[in-house]
Amino acid sequence: MTEERAKRKLTAIFSADVAGYSRLMPDNEEAAVRTINAYREVMTGLITDNRGRVVDAKGDNVLAEFPSVVDAVRCAVVVQKELRARNTDLPENRKMEFRIGVNLGDVIEEGAHIYGDAVKSQIGATIIHRTLMDLFRKRGAKCERTYQLNIGGNTDFLNMLDRSRLHSKKISKTEGVQSVSGSRLPDQDIHVGPSDYISWQKDNKICFIRMEGTYFGETSMHLDLRLSVEDSPNSAGAVIDAVRYCKLALGRGKGGVLNSASAFLMKHPPRQMSDEQAFLETQKFITGARED
Repeated sequence: MTEERAKRKLTAIFSADVAGYSRLMPDNEEAAVRTINAYREVMTGLITDNRGRVVDAKGDNVLAEFPSVVDAVRCAVVVQKELRARNTDLPENRKMEFRIGVNLGDVIEEGAHIYGDAVKSQIGATIIHRTLMDLFRKRGAKCERTYQLNIGGNTDFLNMLDRSRLHSKKISKTEGVQSVSGSRLPDQDIHVGPSDYISWQKDNKICFIRMEGTYFGETSMHLDLRLSVEDSPNSAGAVIDAVRYCKLALGRGKGGVLNSASAFLMKHPPRQMSDEQAFLETQKFITGARED
């Protein structure tokens, strides 16, 4: 029986979150919650007025989709003006500012929910896990079970204390590992995803990877790895590269998906490639030897 293909579409994503949310909450939790609820209500109304739809609004985040990038950007400008005006009535330590990003991307649609992609950090948990899975395959070893556990103290991990927000993250991280495994592991034999929030870790992310399997003669073996990185700059380099590739494409009059760069930078791109192939194809794109 063939696996049912996911429904995909191109949409303009509007993503907003509170700058300094983890600082505001300890100072006065009740006041912060009242403010964020009020601002979220205002934002929801403005999103609807500008032809958008709120997809998710939990923690300090508001995620919405729009039929066009122009609508999303126009809404972002209106939201910032309105919230700036409302901040003037608040004391300095209670002013709440939102960071808003707009992206045109390919998403999976499942009922009222949409699931996007995630960046492969420069030296992050997923890229290392992928490299190890690929190494097992190339060296003739068989990975039978694996997990990747991640803990951290930044807003990303704080938001995911709400377990319902983990679904899309687990999809992108799991597919990033499964896609280089040779043969897919059964769902019960692979666990990849954020695990817990520890406030004092702040932007430090710690990852634990374990792989169990066999090599020649059905001999058992296991591998344990611990990785410690600063989370934000680890992703920032990849995001800056993505902007550079988009600028190259714009300069060449190219629109649509950049398959090489997407496979090189993203965990669950429209077209999966091995990391080595993605690197080589992206170099071709940079030099102009391939269009996408």
